[in-house]
Amino acid sequence: GGQFGQVVLYDYDYCVGIKVAASIQALYSSFADDLEAGRYSLLKDKPGEETDYDWLEPERELDVVNWSQTERWQYVNDQLFG
Repeated sequence: GGQFGQVVLYDYDYCVGIKVAASIQALYSSFADDLEAGRYSLLKDKPGEETDYDWLEPERELDVVNWSQTERWQYVNDQLFG
């Protein structure tokens, strides 16, 4: 029952699709807003690893992988477990 172009994460453990954004443009806009608000940290190496790569670490609240434990994605819990 979704819309063409929306961005969805499917969690196989819970058998649920999570609408991350209405479109790629909305995803980029949200990402830019979160960057400007300082909700990401630039990390040089993962803990316990040495790499040549840098990456952005989101605040726990933003990390859709932790959707079941965050306020931002709480609506999914409410719909599933009401």
